[in-house]
Amino acid sequence: MDTEKAYVWRLQNFVIGEHILRPCPENPTPVKACAISTSGNFAVLGTAGGWIERFNLQSGISRGSYVDTPKGSAHDGESAADGAIRETWEEAGVEVEVISPFAQLYISP
Repeated sequence: MDTEKAYVWRLQNFVIGEHILRPCPENPTPVKACAISTSGNFAVLGTAGGWIERFNLQSGISRGSYVDTPKGSAHDGESAADGAIRETWEEAGVEVEVISPFAQLYISP
């Protein structure tokens, strides 16, 4: 579904929650990625336009955006996982670990 919104799910009632998360309302593009914090309090949404925004899931309020998106890529001979780990450290200063790949796409030269 290509929409510029993300919907919160209310597990108790098995219905859509009261909050609709709208990253970058000034220039809406479809939401393409979502990550939930380990505490379950925050969602980080990424859009097709490169906008990244964090929301509090209990209130639905934006808690910050990251408009200067990373521009890195894998170095020669570097795996996608190693490139993601290195770029996350370089761009965000965060140490991460790849638990399992979600998907990998190969485009022939």
